[in-house]
Amino acid sequence: MWRQWAALGSMASASRRAQSIVDPEALLLLSFILTPYHRRLVDEIHWWAAAGSGVTSVQRIRNLARTFGPSELIERGLAAFARAALELGRDARWRSLASGAGALAPRRHEHLMSDLQFIEPPALMVRLRVGFGVGSKSDLLCFLLGSHGSSASVRDIARATGYTRKAIQNSAGDMSKARFLEALDDHPAAYRAEPAPWRELLGWKSLPNWKHWAPLYRFVAAVSLRFDGRQELPRSPYVLASRMRDLYVEHREAFRWNRIPHPAPERSRGEAYSEAFRGLLVQTAGWLEENA
Repeated sequence: MWRQWAALGSMASASRRAQSIVDPEALLLLSFILTPYHRRLVDEIHWWAAAGSGVTSVQRIRNLARTFGPSELIERGLAAFARAALELGRDARWRSLASGAGALAPRRHEHLMSDLQFIEPPALMVRLRVGFGVGSKSDLLCFLLGSHGSSASVRDIARATGYTRKAIQNSAGDMSKARFLEALDDHPAAYRAEPAPWRELLGWKSLPNWKHWAPLYRFVAAVSLRFDGRQELPRSPYVLASRMRDLYVEHREAFRWNRIPHPAPERSRGEAYSEAFRGLLVQTAGWLEENA
């Protein structure tokens, strides 16, 4: 997470560079959830409100926030971010979300001197928004470029980017007419972006990889909230294993879309699933270390 914030230009300390495309809305939502455990995240959120609120999608973060489920941390965090975006970023788009919000309380303010960075490959989503505007067109192009020439249906693009199918259908249609995308004669309709000209335009030897951060961060958030020590865990090992199984099943798509190896829960019955779930967490942590 820290390397993703650093890739956008914050002063976050990271041991290595980000490896994949940073999703600013997904990163913000997970940061809202994790601020009670990592107070430094308030500094990053505060900085992004000042430097990056203008390249953050109000509609998309609303859409993604609903998929995280009801959470007081997200509601408070999003409202406080919106207030800071109004006050520091002078961005009126956030006014509707800032009503009654408390103020962010960063530990330090010198981080506000750090400028937004979007030239390095992991910041591709932000760079496209700076150039083409905040919206579905920039983000669907980002997804297709991060797919390295592979085609994707309107449904898959909508699922990956967090926009409605109608919005993606209209945007992809416009962009194919403008020859930014290639429309394939598939049923259902599919689109692709040729990587080579975009690599040359962006000045990169290779394009970064798209990862499905939103569903994976939903899983990380759910685990953090469920097992943070504030909720009493079931005393029965069987019931605890059952809760873990339910959590995995609810978020299975995160592992499938990101091609993270995950054992089928049917292989570990009853209490034995607790150990399988712990193994899944270790595997997820390793994947994050390699791909974030």
